[in-house]
Formats: sequence, structure tokens, C-alpha cells
Amino acid sequence: MLQVFPSLSISISCRDCENEKVDVAEIKLIGIHFLADCHCPRCGLDFYHALPVGHTLLHPISVKKNVRQKFSLMKPGGWLISPLLKAIEKPNSEDLGIEIKDYFKRDEAIFLNCLDYLYGHVVLKLLNATHYINHCNDKGLIVIIPKKFEWLVPEGVAQVWLVDLPLSKTQQWFKELETLFAEEVKKYRNAFVSLAYSHPDPDTFDIEDFARVPRFDRNGLKTNKPVLTFIYREDRPWLSSWALRRLAVYSQYLKITPLNKILSLLQKYKVARFFRLLKKKLPNATFNIVGLEKKGGMPSFVHDLRVGKTYAELERIWCELYASSHLVIGIHGSNMLLPTALAGGFLEIMPSERIANFMQDVLRIGGGRDSHFHGRFIPASTSVKEVVLTAALMINKYDSFKRTMTAEYLQHGVFSDVGKWRDANLY
Repeated sequence: MLQVFPSLSISISCRDCENEKVDVAEIKLIGIHFLADCHCPRCGLDFYHALPVGHTLLHPISVKKNVRQKFSLMKPGGWLISPLLKAIEKPNSEDLGIEIKDYFKRDEAIFLNCLDYLYGHVVLKLLNATHYINHCNDKGLIVIIPKKFEWLVPEGVAQVWLVDLPLSKTQQWFKELETLFAEEVKKYRNAFVSLAYSHPDPDTFDIEDFARVPRFDRNGLKTNKPVLTFIYREDRPWLSSWALRRLAVYSQYLKITPLNKILSLLQKYKVARFFRLLKKKLPNATFNIVGLEKKGGMPSFVHDLRVGKTYAELERIWCELYASSHLVIGIHGSNMLLPTALAGGFLEIMPSERIANFMQDVLRIGGGRDSHFHGRFIPASTSVKEVVLTAALMINKYDSFKRTMTAEYLQHGVFSDVGKWRDANLY
């Protein structure tokens, strides 16, 4: 964490003259970013520097304040910098109606800013809360988060700021948020900001503290009546061809309704075929589908829990469903974060254009061969039949895998009678 009040614990250099001792007037919380308001006494440059928090840990950003000059980006992080430049040029003065919930007081505070324009970024930043709750008891943790994520905030935080904003607007500079932070930070003897790692180590948190649902217990795994849940995304469709997937992106962006409908039907047909083929291999299984999309187009034996818009209670129901699922299947993306954290196993469909983001949406903890068996990635170009085969084998072949490949059955001297090992009851 970084101290931001009464002074900043890190030094900031001027990127124009490389002076290592610039003056920092104050730290501003504008939305996604904490900005240091800087002045270089050597060359006179006035600039903002984004504190190394969240994604700016990897993408340092400094921007000239004078809007009459061209904004100067010293080290680019393209998808981060463009919205920030727009935010600096035109701050937003609208009333956010920020709701503050107090639970207890400390004379020192740590601010964990979870505001972000992407669902997965918000969830991942929030998971950093566990460290401060467990290891910084002398300080109060203040979580700043979009209101729709309130249901995920764990117990043990000192305060929550609920910002009622669509995620897409969090990239702006909000004067109300800036003013509130400037007032609140001065109430503490010392104030810090969390580094808010964009991908915290799964071993440092327990997803049950956030989802409030016990994850699937693999020790009691039974495969005679498996539950499988498909995570459906309309905005990132399961299409085998790279060209079709790119076409879907542009069609959605340009809002070409007829084309969007055709591509949507292609995905629904593919998912429905997946279920029908899988039903033949797993006749006793229970099949579910969830996601942000209207119901319809699936076989009658599939429990269709898709909706057009989520709400807290539905999110909890979905989490309970993930935690009861032997296997969750879905295309790569933030839609897989909570399912992979709670389910017994996952099969992720990986588009070639997302390979650079491998593992960023997976939260299942564990190690050894068992975790590799239960967590698999398969190219989006793979045929439906092969995806079905992989899913079925992950269910039907776990018993033999466990007996021959896991530490529990590979202890020398445990079985004196080979027959007992061969006939061991895994249920």
C-alpha cells in the first residue's frame, strides 16, 4: 500500500527534465485513478501522475495539465490513457449521490478503489480486501465500489462508498468524488491506498468470504448425477471462426441489428447442439445455462436461467448454482471468474485473440495433477463434438484418474491388498 496523507510515501520524477524531487500538492481520486497533482520546481512543468495502483502498476502514466498543450504521455498503456486524457480535459460535475456505509472507526485508513469500467476488473480489485482485513487490523479498510457490486463486499471492512454509476462512466473525472476524498482523507492520522492488484493471488483470499456460498467440495465428488452449467455471453459469442468473431465485435459496435440477430442465432444453435450431444453421453446429468440474454433456443431438458439484466439476488442464485456444479463451461472472459472459483471444474473455450489474457479469468485454487484435470482450456476453433467429448471425459473418467494419478492413491504401503486398491469406493 502507499501512504497518501499527510504525505506521499513514494517519490515522483519529472519526465521532462528527470528531476527526482517534484512537489506534490495533493492526491485526487477522480474515478478509476488516484492522481498526484505535481509541479516540477526545476523546469516548471505542471502535470498529473497516476499513482501505481491497479493496472497503472504496469502502465505508468504522467500527463501535462495545460490543456492548451498537447497531452504528453510518457509511458503508454493505450487502453488506459485515452479515457484519462478525455477525463482531464472535461471533468464531470454531475451529482453521483454517493452512499457511505459506516461499520467501525480507526484513526488510520486504507482506501481500496474498485471503480472500473469492466466487470472483471471490479471483482478482481475487490479480492484484495482480504489481505487488509486479515493483516491490518489497526487500520480501517474503506472500499470504493460501484453500487451494483455491494453484495460482494466482505465482512470486516470499516466503510463502503457505494457509487451508483454504470461501469462505462467510471473512466470519467467526477468532481464530487474528488471533493469527497479530499475531505475524508484529512479525517485520519494516516491514510493509505491499496495497490489493488489487478490479479491477486488466489491463495491470499477465500472466495466464500465474498460470494457467501461454500464452494464445490471435490472430496465428495460424485459423478453418477453430475451438474453442468454453461455460462452464456451474447457480446462474446462462441463462434469457431476468427473472422466471424471479429465480425460480431464490429456488428455489435456499429449496432447492425440484422447481422447481430444472425450471429446470435448461430451461437444459440451451437450451444443447443452442444447440450444435445452432451446429453447422449451424460444422460443422468442436470444441465443449466446462465448469462445476460433472454431465454429461449435451448433444448427442453436445459434449465434456462438467462436474464436481460442482473440484480444482487440473482447473482447469489447463480453463485449457488456454480457451487453445485461439477463442471462449468463458457467462453473466456470475466464471466468465468466466479464460476471457476466456486465450481468443481471448468472447461474454458479460448478464442485465439484472447490467448494473451490466458488465466486472467480463472480463480480456482489448488495444485497438482488434480487441478489440471479439473481446469481445462480448449481453443474456440475446436469442433462442438470435441468440446462435448472433453466435457464428458472430465466427468466420466475422473474415478480412474483419481485412482491412478492423485496423491491419495499413490502412497507406498497404504494398500497391502491390491484388490482393495482396485475396488476402492470413491463415492
